Amino acid sequence: MITSTQVVAALEQLRLILGLSSDVDLLAELNIATSAEWVQLEHYPNYQQNQRTKAIRNARTRRVLKADSKGYVKCKDRFGKWGNVKAVL
Repeated sequence: MITSTQVVAALEQLRLILGLSSDVDLLAELNIATSAEWVQLEHYPNYQQNQRTKAIRNARTRRVLKADSKGYVKCKDRFGKWGNVKAVL
Protein backbone atom coordinates (compact mmCIF):
# COMPACT_ATOMS: atom_id res chain seq x y z
CA MET A 1 0.00 0.00 0.00
CA ILE A 2 1.21 3.51 -0.81
CA THR A 3 1.17 6.04 1.99
CA SER A 4 0.15 9.68 1.63
CA THR A 5 3.75 10.68 2.38
CA GLN A 6 4.94 8.61 -0.59
CA VAL A 7 2.33 10.19 -2.84
CA VAL A 8 3.36 13.71 -1.83
CA ALA A 9 7.04 12.84 -2.37
CA ALA A 10 6.28 11.40 -5.83
CA LEU A 11 4.27 14.49 -6.83
CA GLU A 12 7.06 16.81 -5.67
CA GLN A 13 9.61 14.77 -7.61
CA LEU A 14 7.40 14.99 -10.69
CA ARG A 15 7.09 18.75 -10.21
CA LEU A 16 10.88 18.97 -10.13
CA ILE A 17 11.29 16.81 -13.27
CA LEU A 18 8.73 18.88 -15.18
CA GLY A 19 10.30 22.12 -13.99
CA LEU A 20 7.07 23.50 -12.53
CA SER A 21 7.13 26.09 -9.78
CA SER A 22 5.33 25.50 -6.50
CA ASP A 23 2.49 27.87 -7.41
CA VAL A 24 1.43 25.70 -10.39
CA ASP A 25 -1.33 23.15 -9.81
CA LEU A 26 0.47 19.94 -10.74
CA LEU A 27 -2.63 17.76 -11.05
CA ALA A 28 -4.34 20.31 -13.31
CA GLU A 29 -1.24 20.48 -15.51
CA LEU A 30 -1.12 16.68 -15.75
CA ASN A 31 -4.81 16.58 -16.66
CA ILE A 32 -4.29 19.14 -19.42
CA ALA A 33 -1.19 17.36 -20.72
CA THR A 34 -2.91 13.99 -20.89
CA SER A 35 -5.93 15.40 -22.69
CA ALA A 36 -3.89 17.48 -25.15
CA GLU A 37 -3.63 16.31 -28.72
CA TRP A 38 -0.53 14.44 -29.83
CA VAL A 39 0.38 14.72 -33.52
CA GLN A 40 2.72 12.63 -35.64
CA LEU A 41 6.09 14.26 -36.33
CA GLU A 42 6.87 14.77 -40.00
CA HIS A 43 9.88 12.64 -41.07
CA TYR A 44 9.77 10.79 -37.71
CA PRO A 45 6.89 8.27 -37.96
CA ASN A 46 7.62 6.63 -34.60
CA TYR A 47 7.27 9.85 -32.63
CA GLN A 48 4.51 12.26 -31.64
CA GLN A 49 4.61 15.83 -30.33
CA ASN A 50 2.21 17.36 -27.84
CA GLN A 51 0.50 20.42 -29.31
CA ARG A 52 0.47 22.30 -26.01
CA THR A 53 3.74 21.40 -24.28
CA LYS A 54 5.82 20.47 -27.36
CA ALA A 55 7.00 17.35 -25.50
CA ILE A 56 7.95 14.41 -27.74
CA ARG A 57 6.99 10.81 -27.07
CA ASN A 58 7.49 7.41 -28.62
CA ALA A 59 4.26 6.63 -30.50
CA ARG A 60 4.35 2.91 -29.70
CA THR A 61 5.30 2.98 -26.01
CA ARG A 62 3.88 6.47 -25.30
CA ARG A 63 7.02 7.20 -23.27
CA VAL A 64 7.83 10.92 -23.15
CA LEU A 65 11.45 11.53 -24.10
CA LYS A 66 13.69 13.79 -22.05
CA ALA A 67 15.18 16.77 -23.86
CA ASP A 68 18.86 17.68 -23.54
CA SER A 69 20.04 20.97 -22.04
CA LYS A 70 19.38 22.77 -25.35
CA GLY A 71 15.82 21.43 -25.66
CA TYR A 72 16.45 18.74 -28.29
CA VAL A 73 15.43 15.07 -28.35
CA LYS A 74 17.15 12.40 -30.43
CA CYS A 75 14.69 10.64 -32.75
CA LYS A 76 15.12 8.06 -35.50
CA ASP A 77 13.76 9.14 -38.88
CA ARG A 78 11.97 6.90 -41.38
CA PHE A 79 15.32 5.91 -42.90
CA GLY A 80 16.72 4.79 -39.55
CA LYS A 81 19.05 7.76 -39.08
CA TRP A 82 19.16 9.65 -35.80
CA GLY A 83 18.29 13.33 -35.78
CA ASN A 84 17.68 16.07 -33.25
CA VAL A 85 14.16 17.47 -32.89
CA LYS A 86 13.35 20.63 -30.93
CA ALA A 87 11.14 19.54 -28.03
CA VAL A 88 10.42 22.78 -26.22
CA LEU A 89 9.04 26.18 -27.17
